[in-house]
Amino acid sequence: MERMPPTKVFQGKKYFIVEDLVKILSLTPLTVREYLKKGKIKAIKVGMRYYVAEQELIKFLNGGRFTKPDEFASQVNEAIRRTFEANVPWLANEIKKLIAKDLTEVMSERFKQIDENNKQFSGRIAEQLKGREKDVKKDFESAQKL
Repeated sequence: MERMPPTKVFQGKKYFIVEDLVKILSLTPLTVREYLKKGKIKAIKVGMRYYVAEQELIKFLNGGRFTKPDEFASQVNEAIRRTFEANVPWLANEIKKLIAKDLTEVMSERFKQIDENNKQFSGRIAEQLKGREKDVKKDFESAQKL
């Protein structure tokens, strides 16, 4: 609800006129007057003017139930809390999926690195073994001659 001062304050109660309601509710003057005539918004008619008490405006905004602004805010907060709690298992599952996906990608990259390192290492060992194979053959041939 847009904060705006009431048009009238009488005996400590705040009252709004049609023009105020048009701004607050973002409705046309015709629609506001229809709501007032049909009793959707309770008002006092003095001469040609309608006056709506602040409590009646709050009651209309809350769907017909009177709720003080602080109570309304706590009801909204409670609804948000319940919605969040209802979705915690779903959120936890989504987080697990994201973590698993991230871990899978990281592990896949690490395995590729290990595989590449193994290939390089295997190649070096094979080269070293080829060089030693010649030495072993020479030693074997020398041993046979003795």
